[in-house]
Amino acid sequence: MQVNRFLKMGMLTILGLALMAGCTAKAESNEQNITVEGVSVTDVPNCEPIDAVETTDENNMEDDYDIVGDIIEIDGNSVHILFGDIVEIFEVTNAGDFYLGETVKIVGKKGSQSLEPFTQTNFEIRHTNMGHLIETVKGTITSVNDKGFVLETDSGKVEFETFESSTEAYTLGKGMEVEVDYIMFNGPNTEKTLLQVYPTETEMKLTVQSIDKSGAGLMMINAIEDNGMESIIDIQGTNYNFNMSELKKGDIIKVIPGMIMESYPMQVRPLRVTLVK
Repeated sequence: MQVNRFLKMGMLTILGLALMAGCTAKAESNEQNITVEGVSVTDVPNCEPIDAVETTDENNMEDDYDIVGDIIEIDGNSVHILFGDIVEIFEVTNAGDFYLGETVKIVGKKGSQSLEPFTQTNFEIRHTNMGHLIETVKGTITSVNDKGFVLETDSGKVEFETFESSTEAYTLGKGMEVEVDYIMFNGPNTEKTLLQVYPTETEMKLTVQSIDKSGAGLMMINAIEDNGMESIIDIQGTNYNFNMSELKKGDIIKVIPGMIMESYPMQVRPLRVTLVK
């Protein structure tokens, strides 16, 4: 957009210089001053008239968007999209076709924008919204205190400092088999910062029966275990390894529950949902 503007300005400057060079010698005393869009110019006889150049008001130009992010709020036709650490609101034509938390891309111009599913193919590599690489390690907890725990892994012992949100759904105990998500901060002292602990021994295996959407736009998975126990799974804010637009009836999932409401069917807020390949 800016390039086109500068090209037009450059062409007009060159054209003006050419006119000055080619027409000055032919100018007579019967020059007539005329005004075009508030700018006074001289109509020089014996020179060909210049066609008007159409200009564009940059303030009214409509931009194409190529943004990929997560839906964090749906309000009618307005969607709040988080990309990186930025939230932007878009008016779209098909907000009702998507779920809260779904990764989408914005297509089209202002006034006629819409959402399309963003298909992710690799869920092994994950990052935080701030771009930090999320790493995972599994092992057995060998000791626990009020500040954290020690994990025995295939590569040796690893110490983690805990905080409430990483372990609020359960109590850590010695001998517990877990997987841990963490990020690394490189500084004077490289340290592992705990994100989430997954107690793998609580994992449930279920078959997707149907998929609904709550009034707020949340994906609600209706699933059943082999023993006939039914669950409604709300995946808001959880770690999952599939594209929401591709999950379907009959898929097998493994769920590590975080919070379970005592009802029937059980209502589960999971820590992690894994689509079995």
